[in-house]
Amino acid sequence: MPQDVAPTEEATAGELLSYVRRQWWALVGWLFVVAAVGSVVRVQFPAVGQRVDPPVWKLDINRATAGQFEALPQVGPVLAQRIIDYRRRHGRFRAVEDLLQVRGFGPKTLERLRPHLVCEQPAMGRQRQVESGE
Repeated sequence: MPQDVAPTEEATAGELLSYVRRQWWALVGWLFVVAAVGSVVRVQFPAVGQRVDPPVWKLDINRATAGQFEALPQVGPVLAQRIIDYRRRHGRFRAVEDLLQVRGFGPKTLERLRPHLVCEQPAMGRQRQVESGE
């Protein structure tokens, strides 16, 4: 009998016992996985009324996709696409503040999103290769 198929009504007692043992060990294996993950990852819930700040993660504005921009707080698909279009037309951003040139991206939006944004420049060797056309 294949191991991944439940026994039929015609199965022998030995086949049933074998199936139950396989299922038991599969369950035990998953319990060990859950226990191992639980010992590594600690989930902490805030106390009632405690203010929770969102995690801070950085998005490189020169590499981000429209979908990644949309993941930012209060950035919808239209603004995300405007950022991508601006970057295509004008080239790489030199600083996060360059986003102010994108229509619909004002000073308040910049300050709200600044903790999530970085503007990384390419390494000099790579930049020279791109400029020389190699």
